[in-house]
Amino acid sequence: EAKKMNEANKIVPVKGIRYVLPLEGRNIDIVYYRSKKEKAPLIIGFHGGGFLFGGSALDDTMWDTMRNQLDVNIASIGYRKSPDYMYPSAIEDAYDSAIYLKEHAEEFGFNSEHISTFGSSAGANIATCVSILAKEKGGITFENQILNYPFLDTNTDSLIKGNGSLEGPIMYAFNELYCKPEETKFPTV
Repeated sequence: EAKKMNEANKIVPVKGIRYVLPLEGRNIDIVYYRSKKEKAPLIIGFHGGGFLFGGSALDDTMWDTMRNQLDVNIASIGYRKSPDYMYPSAIEDAYDSAIYLKEHAEEFGFNSEHISTFGSSAGANIATCVSILAKEKGGITFENQILNYPFLDTNTDSLIKGNGSLEGPIMYAFNELYCKPEETKFPTV
């Protein structure tokens, strides 16, 4: 099912513009939603899906609504997925995509001094981690970080996390397919 969803992501109609970012050693698909306002801020968005499925186009309605309601540009990043690409691939894609976008702000028409991150679930994990990397490596500063139901803990057993947490077999699959057991306590996991 994840494979089919990832394939569908490449062909579903979108209200944004599809681009391929030529990053070192890989290409990353994005969907870019341009603001009507010139030099509007940019929100770099990361979709959910347990690091396993989802895609830059599958949240099209949400991204389009955010663009229109906030009058900002949105870049929805199609990071590499597990299990083919385990930790830290998605985070590397996120950071490298953010740097690429900042370096090409004129081309994309946004204000490079006003860049924020946004993510849902696993995407919120990625938004958090890209902010950590930006602080450590430099090259970009984020104005805001918006986390929508963040998945921020692969170490604690999902059955004991309490109300509001996803639990059961799907969480074990997400965790085991995303990172190695010895990586679960890393701050960026």
